[in-house]
Amino acid sequence: MATARKRVTKSGEVRWYREVRIKRDGKIVYREGKTWPSKRLAEEWGRRLEYELSQPGALEKLNHGGSTLADVLAWYYNEYKDVAKFGESKSYRIRALMQMEKLRVPLTSLTTAYLVEFVKQRMRSSGPSTVRQDFVYIKGAVKLARSHFEDLPVSVQMFDDVSSFCWKNKLFKMANKRSRRPTADELRLLTDYFRNRALRPRMRTPMYDIMWFAIHSSRRLGEITRLRWDDLDESTLTGLVRDVKHPTKKDGNHRRFKMTQEAWDIICRQEKVEGEDLIFPYQTKYVSICFTWACNDLGIQDLHFHDLRREATSRLFERGYDIVQVQQFTLHEGWKDLQVYTTLRPADVPLLPAAAHHSDFSNG
Repeated sequence: MATARKRVTKSGEVRWYREVRIKRDGKIVYREGKTWPSKRLAEEWGRRLEYELSQPGALEKLNHGGSTLADVLAWYYNEYKDVAKFGESKSYRIRALMQMEKLRVPLTSLTTAYLVEFVKQRMRSSGPSTVRQDFVYIKGAVKLARSHFEDLPVSVQMFDDVSSFCWKNKLFKMANKRSRRPTADELRLLTDYFRNRALRPRMRTPMYDIMWFAIHSSRRLGEITRLRWDDLDESTLTGLVRDVKHPTKKDGNHRRFKMTQEAWDIICRQEKVEGEDLIFPYQTKYVSICFTWACNDLGIQDLHFHDLRREATSRLFERGYDIVQVQQFTLHEGWKDLQVYTTLRPADVPLLPAAAHHSDFSNG
């Protein structure tokens, strides 16, 4: 234990300085010093602080006592958004969570009851699948922060307990499978809308071509705006999608995909600009916003740009392609993934002739 050190001021007054240092694994993890008018007061303060810091969790509260869940999310976002290649949706959700007043609670004050109440409060304005995904992001940020800061005063187990409680009490749910496809009337309205907008001199984004390319190619919007001229192969009507979306493969997952003739024709009428590698060099977010604006202006309800991928996939099956062939267009790795983007209508399923070797005595 260090002792108080005597100091004399310029005016000749005697002061006593006491410093408290805490070491772990040979490193100083906490340091605090104060000056007192007497040696007795300095020593008493030092002994009291050393005792307080020796209690379980005391040092962690001092080091991170002011840190909040919002701070942890901000650290996670700033440190890992580029390394882990957050998608637009994840980035948007985490930034929104960082601004929530309910998450500006000190980590030292967190309880399971508080987190459950946070989930219930979110349920009033968002669906159960959205709330569940937000909680997954929060828990992931805390878990990663704990691996970086061992003295962070929050338990990952607390989040596991809350998650189990929410699943058991149906506060969390998996997202419902979407089956939305644009109707023929909706596509006609959108087509006319974007054609008319294209006549305006300030409208440089070819929304008409982008929308129909999505329908004829089954490409995600983020993939469309990354397609490159030098990745096309006219002899096979194929293109290359760089860094295809995958739950584990974040880099280098480049895959070649088949195009319909209609998709290829749309590409061929795009203007080639010198020095521009991209076929559709437009901001993904802006294209998405333009599509949403169009739907709002036309009174089209609950239609997202991503629903065009479902329309495209369903059309491929309706043309007569089998599962393996459709995968060459959509780049889905299995039927389970592909099924999410397929909404065949019974009326669109053609009747095929029976195989020659099938017996049939139904006609009497």
